[in-house]
Amino acid sequence: MNRWLKNSIRNFIAILIVIGGTSYCTYNFSTAEKRVKKLCSKIERGFKYSELVEFALKNGLGPEPKQSGLSIIVESKTFGRWGCLIELERGVVKNVEYNYAD
Repeated sequence: MNRWLKNSIRNFIAILIVIGGTSYCTYNFSTAEKRVKKLCSKIERGFKYSELVEFALKNGLGPEPKQSGLSIIVESKTFGRWGCLIELERGVVKNVEYNYAD
């Protein structure tokens, strides 16, 4: 295989990686608000702490919330910019609202 062809193939692969990475990030950020709002709406008042932790792990939300008080669990794909503000009292969800970090 000649040198020109090897360089062309290498350049083509590099371009595909850049386009793929850019597309992945753009898609994740452009759909994040709708996606996270939907996740927050699925967390219901009365959820027990164990149910909340299981739900968060299953849906890529973290870090693990506290058992009482206010906690924010965020979507890791968006580097913590979108998430849910959760109020727990003695291990039970009392209130949930969508949260966006400016």
